Amino acid sequence: MKEGLVVKKATLVVLCCAAFMLIAGCGKGGVDGRYYNKSNSASYIHLEKDGSFVAQVPGKELRGEYALTGNVIVLSMKNGHEDRGTIQGDTLVDGDGEVWVRQ
Repeated sequence: MKEGLVVKKATLVVLCCAAFMLIAGCGKGGVDGRYYNKSNSASYIHLEKDGSFVAQVPGKELRGEYALTGNVIVLSMKNGHEDRGTIQGDTLVDGDGEVWVRQ
Protein backbone atom coordinates (compact mmCIF):
# COMPACT_ATOMS: atom_id res chain seq x y z
CA MET A 1 0.00 0.00 0.00
CA LYS A 2 2.83 2.38 0.89
CA GLU A 3 4.61 1.62 -2.40
CA GLY A 4 1.48 2.56 -4.37
CA LEU A 5 1.34 5.93 -2.65
CA VAL A 6 5.02 6.58 -3.40
CA VAL A 7 4.47 5.71 -7.07
CA LYS A 8 1.45 8.03 -7.27
CA LYS A 9 3.41 10.90 -5.69
CA ALA A 10 6.38 10.32 -8.00
CA THR A 11 4.07 10.28 -11.03
CA LEU A 12 2.44 13.52 -9.89
CA VAL A 13 5.86 15.19 -9.49
CA VAL A 14 6.95 14.06 -12.97
CA LEU A 15 3.70 15.32 -14.54
CA CYS A 16 4.00 18.70 -12.77
CA CYS A 17 7.62 19.06 -13.93
CA ALA A 18 6.65 18.17 -17.51
CA ALA A 19 3.80 20.71 -17.47
CA PHE A 20 6.12 23.41 -16.10
CA MET A 21 8.73 22.72 -18.79
CA LEU A 22 6.06 22.82 -21.50
CA ILE A 23 4.71 26.16 -20.25
CA ALA A 24 8.21 27.63 -19.84
CA GLY A 25 9.23 26.50 -23.32
CA CYS A 26 6.22 28.22 -24.85
CA GLY A 27 7.02 31.52 -23.19
CA LYS A 28 9.17 33.05 -25.92
CA GLY A 29 6.57 32.60 -28.61
CA GLY A 30 4.20 34.98 -26.82
CA VAL A 31 6.61 37.93 -26.77
CA ASP A 32 7.89 37.84 -30.35
CA GLY A 33 7.37 40.92 -32.45
CA ARG A 34 8.70 44.44 -32.94
CA TYR A 35 8.84 46.81 -29.97
CA TYR A 36 9.27 50.51 -30.77
CA ASN A 37 10.89 52.94 -28.34
CA LYS A 38 8.16 55.15 -26.92
CA SER A 39 10.36 58.26 -27.00
CA ASN A 40 12.03 57.54 -30.40
CA SER A 41 9.95 55.54 -32.86
CA ALA A 42 12.96 55.10 -35.18
CA SER A 43 14.47 52.72 -32.59
CA TYR A 44 13.11 49.22 -32.21
CA ILE A 45 13.83 45.77 -30.79
CA HIS A 46 12.58 42.83 -32.86
CA LEU A 47 12.23 39.59 -30.89
CA GLU A 48 12.09 36.41 -32.98
CA LYS A 49 10.29 33.23 -31.91
CA ASP A 50 13.60 31.32 -32.02
CA GLY A 51 15.09 33.43 -29.18
CA SER A 52 17.15 35.76 -31.37
CA PHE A 53 16.71 39.51 -31.63
CA VAL A 54 17.82 42.50 -33.65
CA ALA A 55 17.75 46.04 -32.25
CA GLN A 56 18.00 49.23 -34.24
CA VAL A 57 19.12 52.18 -32.11
CA PRO A 58 20.59 55.52 -33.24
CA GLY A 59 23.76 54.82 -35.21
CA LYS A 60 23.90 51.05 -34.78
CA GLU A 61 22.28 47.68 -35.16
CA LEU A 62 22.62 45.13 -32.36
CA ARG A 63 22.06 41.37 -32.68
CA GLY A 64 21.98 38.58 -30.18
CA GLU A 65 19.75 36.24 -28.24
CA TYR A 66 17.22 36.74 -25.50
CA ALA A 67 16.07 34.62 -22.60
CA LEU A 68 12.77 34.99 -20.80
CA THR A 69 12.10 33.91 -17.22
CA GLY A 70 8.64 34.91 -16.10
CA ASN A 71 8.38 38.55 -17.16
CA VAL A 72 12.15 39.18 -16.93
CA ILE A 73 13.97 39.36 -20.26
CA VAL A 74 17.74 39.25 -20.71
CA LEU A 75 19.14 40.46 -24.04
CA SER A 76 22.60 39.00 -24.69
CA MET A 77 24.35 40.84 -27.49
CA LYS A 78 27.02 39.34 -29.71
CA ASN A 79 29.47 41.97 -28.42
CA GLY A 80 29.19 40.44 -24.93
CA HIS A 81 26.97 43.15 -23.41
CA GLU A 82 23.79 42.14 -21.60
CA ASP A 83 20.68 44.15 -20.81
CA ARG A 84 17.96 43.06 -18.42
CA GLY A 85 14.38 44.31 -18.50
CA THR A 86 10.78 43.29 -18.03
CA ILE A 87 7.87 42.52 -20.33
CA GLN A 88 4.24 43.06 -19.36
CA GLY A 89 1.77 42.48 -22.18
CA ASP A 90 2.88 44.60 -25.14
CA THR A 91 5.29 46.73 -23.10
CA LEU A 92 9.01 46.10 -22.63
CA VAL A 93 10.97 48.22 -20.14
CA ASP A 94 14.73 47.96 -20.55
CA GLY A 95 17.41 48.24 -17.88
CA ASP A 96 17.67 52.01 -18.38
CA GLY A 97 13.93 52.47 -17.83
CA GLU A 98 13.23 53.09 -21.53
CA VAL A 99 9.75 51.97 -22.57
CA TRP A 100 9.25 49.95 -25.77
CA VAL A 101 5.78 49.11 -27.11
CA ARG A 102 4.94 46.18 -29.40
CA GLN A 103 3.03 47.05 -32.56
